[in-house]
Amino acid sequence: MVQWTQTPSLFDKPVALNRLMLIGCTKNKHDVGYNPATGGRVVPEQLYKSALFSKRLDYAEERGLRWAVLSAKYGVWFPNIALKPYDKTFAEMHAAEIAAWHVGVAMRLIEELWEPFNLKESNDSLKPCELTIEIHAGSDYCHPLTEILEAIGVKVELPLKGLGIGEQLAWYGKQVIA
Repeated sequence: MVQWTQTPSLFDKPVALNRLMLIGCTKNKHDVGYNPATGGRVVPEQLYKSALFSKRLDYAEERGLRWAVLSAKYGVWFPNIALKPYDKTFAEMHAAEIAAWHVGVAMRLIEELWEPFNLKESNDSLKPCELTIEIHAGSDYCHPLTEILEAIGVKVELPLKGLGIGEQLAWYGKQVIA
């Protein structure tokens, strides 16, 4: 399989363009206040404050993975995009809204993973089976997103499937070098 890489400003080492890690949003958020210089907007790292979010982010950065947050409000939230803080959860959404969220996230992910190839930043063609999305989030965020992506041939990895929060923290503790 061909590996496509680039060195984005967010990382010190090359990352694979055909792989993306999705990090689940968390209920615990920093009280960021209003900054008139940014119009009250923040990047994900400034908003989320849980230990689990921090461990997930450390894992992604240590491995040089491109990452994004799965947000109930914004869908896919990339780390270089500043948005307004929020407190929306799936519990506040109707089933049709949640279904539309999953379809919208799948479409956005395909656009993001195919974009380098559509912009001719790579000379090789890309097939869905060469894309990998690693999801580190709760089951509400993983399903039916996983099934939608797999139906079009994208490889989806759920390394923490079935683990509770304490077990996930322990897993990251074994994976991430302090």
